Amino acid sequence: MEKYCMWIALMIVVFLGAALAYVALTAHKDKPLAFRFFVSQYHKQDNRLGKQTCEIVFTGSSIMRFWDTLEQDLFPKEVINRAIPGTKINEISFYTERLVNQYRPKKVFLYAGSNDIQGRKPRTAEEVLLGFINFVAKIRASNENIEIFYISIVLSPARTRIRNKEEIFKANKIIREYCSSHQGLGYIEMNDKFADETGLPRRELFKDDNIHFNPEAYRIWKEEIVKYL
Repeated sequence: MEKYCMWIALMIVVFLGAALAYVALTAHKDKPLAFRFFVSQYHKQDNRLGKQTCEIVFTGSSIMRFWDTLEQDLFPKEVINRAIPGTKINEISFYTERLVNQYRPKKVFLYAGSNDIQGRKPRTAEEVLLGFINFVAKIRASNENIEIFYISIVLSPARTRIRNKEEIFKANKIIREYCSSHQGLGYIEMNDKFADETGLPRRELFKDDNIHFNPEAYRIWKEEIVKYL
């Protein structure tokens, strides 16, 4: 038992070290300060509404941010959307204190990683995993009992190049495996609901840009996510 505990402690140190190294090595590619406006707007909204706590926080990039009916869709659960369009996973992590931790949530849902893989300087699936590990560490710093759910990166019609497709599915796979082996983490697969019989994205679920979701897509999202609330 003692050896097992020592092994677990060692693995935690290794993963945290890897995550910190990843942040140090890739920080020059990220521009978190470019998103200060959104964080400021959320802060003003909280002050106006008197919002101090929330049991369930959703965050991530534009796919999550544009879920405009989130609060109505998930009612009567107490939820809040604190996503920022255009962000990479480390840029969301940079603001975890103000986007997530300040609400003292019990559950956090994250959709991020697509902009990392599909940006002008694409990252690998392994880098996305390390970014997620960093996100988890920063959330758990305030409360180690918070449940965190990673929503799979959805392959869109505009981004079906072989390289993108392979990295997206690989990132989803290794994050799913990581979540399954760590207590309090969950993985929500969405691609099987967004693909046709050939495995390609269903175009009727996307807006004209073939990247972002339309209302029908968010209806599908809702049906799956409510299972984890």
